[in-house]
Amino acid sequence: MTSQVIKTDQRDIEFDNDKDELKEQLKELLNIGKKQVKFDDIFDYKLAKGLKQKAKIFGINEEAFITSILPVIASQIPIGNQLILVSDLDFKVNPIIWTSLIGKSGEGKTPAQKTIIEPLYEIQQELKDQHQEELEQWKKDCLQNDVKPPRPRMKRAFVTDTTLEGLAKVQANQLTQGFVVYKDELAGFFKGLNKYRNGDDTEQWLSLRDGSPLNITRADVEKEVWIKNPSVSIMGTIQPTVFSEIVKKMGGFDDSNGLMARFLFDNLKTTFVPLDENTIKVEVKDILLD
Repeated sequence: MTSQVIKTDQRDIEFDNDKDELKEQLKELLNIGKKQVKFDDIFDYKLAKGLKQKAKIFGINEEAFITSILPVIASQIPIGNQLILVSDLDFKVNPIIWTSLIGKSGEGKTPAQKTIIEPLYEIQQELKDQHQEELEQWKKDCLQNDVKPPRPRMKRAFVTDTTLEGLAKVQANQLTQGFVVYKDELAGFFKGLNKYRNGDDTEQWLSLRDGSPLNITRADVEKEVWIKNPSVSIMGTIQPTVFSEIVKKMGGFDDSNGLMARFLFDNLKTTFVPLDENTIKVEVKDILLD
């Protein structure tokens, strides 16, 4: 009898301890929405300072820049690198990130994203110059050899085309490096799914987000594509009303196919900032390139 009473008391004590622990966990979950990620937490001093000044000038929240820069960083990580989440379960994720800023027209979505995408313009120009040199050498080699060598293809740091065929061609030319799809208005991306052919392009995009092989089959064998390790990140913007309309057309907020869950959305927070002719120009492009 005594032993039963002791066991009962122990269970009551353990239950009370569990309740206290659950209460603390619940408090943490409820406070997540109040927490903010700051530049100083993830960037070096120069970049954090520059982006802070940009955020202040544009009158937008710091998270807008963080949301925008993540896909760019992901695209610069060589293909083959993975983050191991649970080693025992072989649970790994590829550095592929899709993000979007949600905000009304004129709230600073585009200027914020252009601040982040501009360094890729410089990288793309370098890739173009490199390709031009390779092309000139290829022409010389063709004149000197009976068998023409493969024509060099230009690599891409970013693209604005979102057709699967176009992306497949880009990735086929750079099997060790990913790239960013930049869409100033992501509405076009969502509306363009399944636009050019019958079939479910959405399924292919879902696989792309997970880094699964890209397999496009065609009646013309020459146009078939197989990419083992695609790495396609996305960054863009969308307006709140347009976003709501698209979600409804895609089946509602239950997100049955999981497409929306693969995006990191940031609801832009803005404050009114009067224009100041004496505002000091803030340049972060060179810092980002470094």
